[in-house]
Amino acid sequence: MSNQTVFVLGAGFSCLAGIPLMNELRDEVFADPCIQNLPGLADHDKQRNVEETLLDLRTTADESAARAHDALLNASLCLLWKKHQMMPDLPEAYSRFARIAGESGGIVSLNWDLVCELALYTADIKWSYSTDRGIPVVKPHGSINWTNHPQLPKQKSKSGNGFAQIDAERSISYRPDDPFRDPLLGYTDSDFKYVAFPGLLHENSAATDRLWGETRSLIAKASRVVFIGYSLPFYDTRSRSEFQNACSGKQVTVIDPSEEALETYQKHFGKEVVGRLGKFDECEV
Repeated sequence: MSNQTVFVLGAGFSCLAGIPLMNELRDEVFADPCIQNLPGLADHDKQRNVEETLLDLRTTADESAARAHDALLNASLCLLWKKHQMMPDLPEAYSRFARIAGESGGIVSLNWDLVCELALYTADIKWSYSTDRGIPVVKPHGSINWTNHPQLPKQKSKSGNGFAQIDAERSISYRPDDPFRDPLLGYTDSDFKYVAFPGLLHENSAATDRLWGETRSLIAKASRVVFIGYSLPFYDTRSRSEFQNACSGKQVTVIDPSEEALETYQKHFGKEVVGRLGKFDECEV
């Protein structure tokens, strides 16, 4: 695989490992009576997925909506951590992907989960959340193992407690010695968690802008961009805009089991998009 290829991963990449898609995550989280009975969710549309529901709550100027937002976010992230803790060995398809990705220009993951990182780690491929070492894994939507300490001086984000910044320019930090363990176990303050939501263009932070800047830089160096399991949802307006601009003039390949998703890519990226209908373990990348 040429290092001129960049991979872009969506939820469809992780589902083979047991991570639920957003609609499935909604069903599992809302099975909890504590979530069902939140006043802020009394009138919510049960057909909207977790990301859409969180967006709805974020744009509602109501105290009960704010409490529901934090509770739903924490429940979703806790469930993702639980899925990781219960996860058996990754299927062979992830080993194949890791070997190919290890020779690529990098990975852009739009997933909060850690399946991509785990696949690389298991295959003994050096990776990092920075573009200056190892195979870069850039996560514009954040990650369940990232913490956000915007109120702390930069030098205090690197302490003896095992945390390190993902690079020298940001307050986002994680535990490089143990990236697959919840760094905020026991904390309920969602302000310390760094996960971003598609569609909230008016709430972009400098950190998020920098992550998208790294995404653009990775793709700029590539001749080919391979989207795996990312459906380009209508509400993910920033991602759609960023990828449309960054992928102009690139060879674009889309691996997705949905014909509708492939049609969406052709509509926004052009008819020259190479579509491969199927799950990522069923298709050559």
